[in-house]
Amino acid sequence: MTSLALYEDLLALGETVSLPRGIRMLYAASGEASSLRANEAWFGTEELELKAGGEGATVLRWELIEWEPADAKLAAHVDLDPWEEYVMRCERSGAGAGEMLDLGPAQGIACLLRGELRISGETVRPFGAWVEPAGQGEAASQVTVLVRVSLAVAADLAGRGELLAEERVRL
Repeated sequence: MTSLALYEDLLALGETVSLPRGIRMLYAASGEASSLRANEAWFGTEELELKAGGEGATVLRWELIEWEPADAKLAAHVDLDPWEEYVMRCERSGAGAGEMLDLGPAQGIACLLRGELRISGETVRPFGAWVEPAGQGEAASQVTVLVRVSLAVAADLAGRGELLAEERVRL
């Protein structure tokens, strides 16, 4: 069973986390970790030593895994055709007060960075996450910013927000 899992790594000043090989996307929500600065994303598959800079860092980490994660912030089963080529992409999107937030149509997980919104009747606050495609969203009550990682068939690729990183993946 393939899952997409979201982890939130809160790294103190100079703290290092070691990550094994795996298909992953990183997004620095704040601070700096290794060469990743705030609001930047990175894709990789190799072992990784992620070291926080002088202010520490909050890093959101999405991993494509073949097991059920026990310690993830949120995880969801993804239906992937082994004969298709997929693109794993990280996008940032936002809406002003009173505007509808563009919820992604592809399989993925989104995390709210700023603001507050309601999705399918549930209130989501900063660093709250949800599985996409999501249910019906309501207009944002304030300026709202999110970051999402999604998996789309390469041939069907259509961006929804500011593209931060993307890479083709095959299982």
